[in-house]
Amino acid sequence: MAKSEYDTIFKDLMKRLKSMARRRFQEVYDHAKADLKEFEQEKKAKMVQLLEDLHKGDLSKSEFEELMGNHVRLAQMTAITNAGIALVEIDKFRQAATDLISRVVFDKLLKI
Repeated sequence: MAKSEYDTIFKDLMKRLKSMARRRFQEVYDHAKADLKEFEQEKKAKMVQLLEDLHKGDLSKSEFEELMGNHVRLAQMTAITNAGIALVEIDKFRQAATDLISRVVFDKLLKI
């Protein structure tokens, strides 16, 4: 097999890997972005309400701080969940990339 054939196979393989990565990680990005938007909308109204309650005296400073701390912890848990989802997708991508590379090697390169 000529060097140019190897180059062509390698370029095609890289194109396919990039496309696969783009699809897989675009889904992770879209999911995280939607979660963040939903979290922002939910928490913004709740935080405004807590600030109003604090201002009116319906909440003490310690109650306010505790409730705000709960919101921060929830945000951290959401971030950890999204990070876990991303790690799973990375692992799935690695496996799919390994499978693709193996198929290309056995289908194209070992047909000598």
